Amino acid sequence: MATTKDNHRPSSRSLRALYVAALVFSGLAVAVVYWRDPNQAGNYPTCPFYAVTGLYCAGCGSMRATHALSHGQLWMALHRNPLLVLSLPFLAVSFVAWTRRVWFGVVPSRRLAQGWIYGIFALFVAYWILRNVPLWPFSSLAPTSP
Repeated sequence: MATTKDNHRPSSRSLRALYVAALVFSGLAVAVVYWRDPNQAGNYPTCPFYAVTGLYCAGCGSMRATHALSHGQLWMALHRNPLLVLSLPFLAVSFVAWTRRVWFGVVPSRRLAQGWIYGIFALFVAYWILRNVPLWPFSSLAPTSP
């Protein structure tokens, strides 16, 4: 007996529950970062990768960038983590597509090609490496302190 991929798909009810949970969790996370300033020492733990290696990971500065964005400080957010800020339009489009799929059953007519996925991954890894290069212009990718 052959099985299809559809036999392993979660139900629309569980997808909607996951959607709502992700939305609530994301909203709460942004609210916490809005009210509890990550620029103040002791409010959050140090990045584990940074604590162990002394190098910045691709996510270092993301909480400070989120804090700045939630307070309307785009330029400051770009200084904290430019990759996060520049990826927000892509994340917004992806979220709208997910919303349409979960709630209205609209399956996107086009999917992201495999080459784009590898390209995004390569960009992420390159950003991770280059932000640790101590030479200009790469040194400007390191998260800045307040």
